[in-house]
Amino acid sequence: MTDLGVTGGGSGRHMVYSAGKQDHTVPGADMIEHVVELVEARVAAIQAEEAKEKAEGVVPELPEMSSAK
Repeated sequence: MTDLGVTGGGSGRHMVYSAGKQDHTVPGADMIEHVVELVEARVAAIQAEEAKEKAEGVVPELPEMSSAK
């Protein structure tokens, strides 16, 4: 699932999707700065969760690798 998505631009507004669901609109003039803020906030949340897991000794699951050649 996509963490963040942006579509549109019609009528000068863009639809912002969060976790695959419509979340809000943003004016075209503010879109780039707004998306950067959203990405930075998501990165901070991921890093905080990883730090918490590390402090608690939780080892994240790694994806299984295919042995197909």
